[in-house]
Amino acid sequence: MRRQLLSPHSSRQVPPSHLPATVKKWVDFYKAHRQILISDIVHVRRPDMQGIDAVLHVNPQLSEVGLAMVFNPTQERVEEVLRMPLYYTGLTDAAKVTNSEGNTTTMNLGRGYDVDLQLTMEPMSIEWFVFERT
Repeated sequence: MRRQLLSPHSSRQVPPSHLPATVKKWVDFYKAHRQILISDIVHVRRPDMQGIDAVLHVNPQLSEVGLAMVFNPTQERVEEVLRMPLYYTGLTDAAKVTNSEGNTTTMNLGRGYDVDLQLTMEPMSIEWFVFERT
């Protein structure tokens, strides 16, 4: 009997031919962002399987002062604004934000040291945002 490979976050089958590329993608991501990923975590959105979940890794002593991981566990496309609290990153005025597609923009922080991220996420998808000093 042939074993089926499953994604850890869904019941969707991952074809065995895609597994090496998927593993390489996430190992490379971890190596590129290791220092911030092993830093402190702020839980931005509590996981409830009803909407997006988000955690923010923070360390004001690094060049990447924050890295947000956002996950859509639902079976629907989600479009919403997520307020990202950047107080613990040490940023005070503005942040250089790079999304998972590599697009970079500068965003001004609000009075509560936060920025609003406009999200459009497909079902069962993951996005990340890197925050740096301007």
